Formats: sequence, C-alpha cells, structure tokens
Amino acid sequence: MKRENALLSRRAVLTALGTAAALMVLGSFLDFPISQALYNESSLSGIALAAFGEYPAVLGFAAAGAMLIAGHSREKTLTGILQCVGGAVLAALGTLMASFMPSIYLTWPRPVVAVIGVACGAAVMALVFRLARNAGHEELIRVGAALFFVIFAEIALINIVKIPWGRARMRLVANDPRACFMPWWQTGSELKDTLVAAGVAGEEFKSFPSGHTGNAAALILILGLLPRLDNRLADKKGLLLGIGFAWTALVAFSRIIMGAHYLTDTVVGFVVSLLVMSLVCGLVFRKEKVRPAKH
Repeated sequence: MKRENALLSRRAVLTALGTAAALMVLGSFLDFPISQALYNESSLSGIALAAFGEYPAVLGFAAAGAMLIAGHSREKTLTGILQCVGGAVLAALGTLMASFMPSIYLTWPRPVVAVIGVACGAAVMALVFRLARNAGHEELIRVGAALFFVIFAEIALINIVKIPWGRARMRLVANDPRACFMPWWQTGSELKDTLVAAGVAGEEFKSFPSGHTGNAAALILILGLLPRLDNRLADKKGLLLGIGFAWTALVAFSRIIMGAHYLTDTVVGFVVSLLVMSLVCGLVFRKEKVRPAKH
C-alpha cells in the first residue's frame, strides 16, 4: 500500500535536489567564470525570456482564480459567493500582471504587451473552465488553493532573502569598476550601502536568489496538477512535468546570460520553489485515500 503522489514522486524530488546540490557545489567554485563566459545582455532570447519567463507564476494566479470560480460551492451560498469573488480578483490580478510585467524588459508598445497578457490570461482561464467539466468541485478548489499558496509563498520567501542579502548582479560587476564579485554565502550589505548612496539602483543588488527561476518553476506545478482535473491527461503527466522542468532550466540559463543572476542564484531559486511545492501539495492533498500499489 502506498499513497499516490500529488505532484512529484519522492524519487523525482530527491533526483532534482541531488542535481541542484551538485550544481550548487559547481557554482560555489565557478560562479564568476561561468557568468563571464556567458554574459551577453544583448541576447534576444535572453531578453524574451526575461520578459515572459515569469509568466507561469502570474498566469498561475489566473488559473487558480478560474478554479475557485468553477469549483465554487453550490450548497453554501455565502461560501460560493466568496469563492467567486476571490477567484475573480485572483484571475484579474494574474491577467493584469501578465499585461504589464514584460514591458519592464521590452521596448514594444505597451498596448501590444497588454493585449498579449490579456490573451494569455483569457486562454488559461478558458482551458481551466474546459477541464473543469471533468473535475469535481472539491478537486478544483484544492488544486486552485495549491497553485495560489505555492506561488504566493515562493515569491514571498525569495524576496525575503533577496532584498536583505544584497548580492550584486553580474551585469553591475561587469560594468561598474566600483562593484566586485561576491560568493553566494557572503552578503553584500556594505557594498550595497556604499553604491546605492552613490546613485546605483537598489535593484542591482537582488541577485540571490533568482526570482525569475522560482517563478518559472511554477509551470512544473501547473502542468503536474492538470491530470487531477482531467484523468485523460494522467498518462501524459511525465511529459507535462518534463516541459515544466525544461522551461525552468531554460529561464535559469537565460538569467545567467543576461547577467542578472549567477548559477547559484538560479539553483536556490529553483530549490525554494520545489520545496514549497512539495510541502504545500503534501498538505493540501494529505487526506487522499491510500491506493493499493500496482504490480
């Protein structure tokens, strides 16, 4: 007898953590040389992934909102109303964020970016409502709750570390002789205080850990939980998770190319997201029935 895995098997989690540990050791010795070799702020693919790499997190909010609406309680009127209102707010928030965040990195006209964001948000919600036809109301609420709490907690935790840690980004080190490289275990508060007082933007001291990588990893969660809404996707779960991991790796690599993060920054961003996923999914789906193991 064994409990069905809500998202990732224990073996998958341990494999991912083992790979992350190996990369962390590598980065502890070679962070700067790797970044020196890859640094290219003019990379078109790097700019595109900087603009859209975090879409899984913001569109995850839109998906969670749509699930709350689709799975709202029909028996308890007040509860159902609150679920619909909360879902509408989440869906609007996710779509709004998708509509303006890419403008930070792109020179495209803002209306174009806004249209892309609204279209993506609408597409995600339409997909959720389509899958909801084959899902129970309770399952929709649980999956929506898992999406919301994972993404919210991951963003909060990364920023709780990022802001006070003060590690200088590679692009600052490469372009400002006053800045210097610091290993991931060394906080940069003194250098940060000095250069910010001299006019350097505080954003340049948010290298560790990588928020883009943590937010990109939300795609693992979103795609990995889709089979819970439609059993027809169950045999494609491995493929869906593979797409999520590949997207995360691609975004992480692009952040090194852009000089926004070092290898160790991206590894820690991924690990924070992975651990939050494992913890939240374990709590949200902990009351599932135990199923007999297949032989």
